[in-house]
Order: sequence, then structure tokens, then C-alpha cells
Amino acid sequence: MWDYQFKNNSVNTLRGTELGYEDLEERIHIDKFLSLIHPDDIRRFESKWHTYIGINNKNKNWQATFRLKHKDGRWLWYQDAGQIIYHPQTNEPLYVSGIYTNITEQRANEQQAKILGEAFSQINDWLLILDEHLMPFSANNSFIDTFSNGTAAEKMSPKLFIKAMGEKKCEEFTNILKALKPAESWQIDTYVKTTKSNEHPVHINVTAVAKNTKEVNYYVVVISDLTEQKKELKTNYVI
Repeated sequence: MWDYQFKNNSVNTLRGTELGYEDLEERIHIDKFLSLIHPDDIRRFESKWHTYIGINNKNKNWQATFRLKHKDGRWLWYQDAGQIIYHPQTNEPLYVSGIYTNITEQRANEQQAKILGEAFSQINDWLLILDEHLMPFSANNSFIDTFSNGTAAEKMSPKLFIKAMGEKKCEEFTNILKALKPAESWQIDTYVKTTKSNEHPVHINVTAVAKNTKEVNYYVVVISDLTEQKKELKTNYVI
């Protein structure tokens, strides 16, 4: 819990220990608290805060996401929520009371996911992610452009792979992937049907990935275009 008192502009210091400040008083002036907010967040926070405490609306809640400086120099992300509590007789604002949540790990995961997503979409190889049931749930732009005719219904449909590989080959590959254990991989050179060719030479590499060591959670499929390599081999053979 956190609170701010109007009468002396103070906030409690319950999250001080989490931030590495062991010797804080029970309450500190709001300015001392504001001095811990990240430079990129402080202007937005102060503007929002002064607007909030200046309004007279009992139904308006306080919400803010910002960074606070740890004693060791790190920045921790917090999400605060609260509400102004008024004097029942005079309707005078007494304090703001609410809760805070440390969302540092969540923000780090979001940032990592964003970076990976950007990298994922820009890789030239054709990348596909299958879930534990071998159903497609993500693919990069290169994959979609190469294997799909562009219709929304087909972009991530299992029928897309049956059309690309043929029903018999697709069934064989499915059985092989189902037998993979966590961290195991399988690869093969083969031909598939793409939007560019009915017999497109490719190298397929599949890795089974697990969040724990017992069960596969998803499969990472990397398909590399072998067209140029095949042309080079053919040229060398003719020479």
C-alpha cells in the first residue's frame, strides 16, 4: 500500500526496502519521492499528478506507470493505482490511498519480446512457430510471402502446409516431429511448393523447445532457400 497526505505533502515509504533504502523515515516529502523518478518519466508524472490532486471528482482514480531509482543505480518499473479519500463532513481531500506493483520483470519481458519480434519479422529465412499440437501460430513475413497467396484465411492455415509439401510428405514430417524430445532437432533437404515455384529446393530445420525439460511447448521451424546453391552445383557440374 502507498498513500499521500495532503496536509503535509508526504508519502509513506513502504516500498523503500524494495528499492534498497533501509534507513528511510516512515514518511518523506513528496519532492524526495519525485527525485527518485526517472528523468524520462518525471515530467509526465508530475503533470498527471498535479492535475489529479487538483480536481474535485470522487470517482476519478489515479493510475501511473513509471520508474524509480534503486539505491544501486538500477531503475525499477512500478504501476500505481489509487483514489482520493475525502473528509465525510467537509468534503476536504485528506489523502490519496492506493496500491503499487513492481512490474520490472514484466516490462523487461515485453521489451525482449518486442526486440525478438522485430528481428523475427526481418530475417530472410522462412520462420514458422508451431504449438505443441503442431498447429501454426506465428510466422515471419518472409514465410507468409513465400507460402501464402495472401488471403487472410490461408496465411496460417494447416492446409497451407499440406499444399506446400503434399499430403503424404506432410504426414511423414508430422510423425517425425511428434517423436522429437525437448531440445532435439531434425533437418532435411527437400522440395516444397511455394508461390515462386512448384518444386522449390529448401533445407528444413526443426527444433523442439520446452519451458521445462519434460514436455515440448512449441517447435521452431527454419526453412532456407536452396535455389542458388542448386544452381551453383548445376553450373559446376556442367563445367
